[in-house]
Amino acid sequence: MPICHIYDSSGTQLVRFNTEAYAQGGRISIGRSSSCSISLKGFAQPYVSREHFVLDKRGSVWHILDRSHIGIVKDAVRVKSAPLEEGDIYRFGQLFFCYGATARPSDYDLCWEPDGRAALWPGVNSLGASTDNYVSIRQGEVSRFHALLKVKGESLVFENSNRNIVSFLDGKRLDATPIALNTRSNLVLGDVPVRLQKVSRHAADSVEMSQEDLSPDEVLALQAKKRKGKIPFALLCLLIFSFGFLAFLMIMLYILFL
Repeated sequence: MPICHIYDSSGTQLVRFNTEAYAQGGRISIGRSSSCSISLKGFAQPYVSREHFVLDKRGSVWHILDRSHIGIVKDAVRVKSAPLEEGDIYRFGQLFFCYGATARPSDYDLCWEPDGRAALWPGVNSLGASTDNYVSIRQGEVSRFHALLKVKGESLVFENSNRNIVSFLDGKRLDATPIALNTRSNLVLGDVPVRLQKVSRHAADSVEMSQEDLSPDEVLALQAKKRKGKIPFALLCLLIFSFGFLAFLMIMLYILFL
């Protein structure tokens, strides 16, 4: 009965839901469309598709399937589909899908001036200027895909993406050899100083929906309630056209019989 969470890049929890509540249908869609099982419309971002990915139950195992042009990423590698395991974390755009109670942000943030901050995630984090990174630093001489930072418990290992990338640790230029970091490390990406900070994660202040305690029937009722009263777009257009045409006829009749 895995619990799933969706976080933003700062490590703030946005959504929490229980896969058991959707087991009967065997399919959970996630995206920014209001028609998705888990709608992220309230947290809309340009790199989240209308239906970004789907959780599909096959037997007793849930699988994740990419439905976007942007992709889903695990350990800095793009994934098309895969069975889900406890602790899995997938990035989509600048949001993070976490599967199971143990899947959550690490206890470390990466910080840079003037006020940049992003959570680091267990596993492999890509760093760079492109928004298609776990940590996006869009300033200075940071390369599009600058480096990888691997987090495993208290272990932090940094690695340039190639030997031509310019990074410095404690004043010494780095090659592509992996090197251990800690919170006292003076790391510079290109010409941008960054630092590691250990943090204490607290419960999210804003959670869009929480369905841990809902039964499957209650979830279906909640979804029906969300859909109730919504007028299909095509019908809305037809109504507007009809009222406009009726108004036109009334004006013409008024002119003719004036």
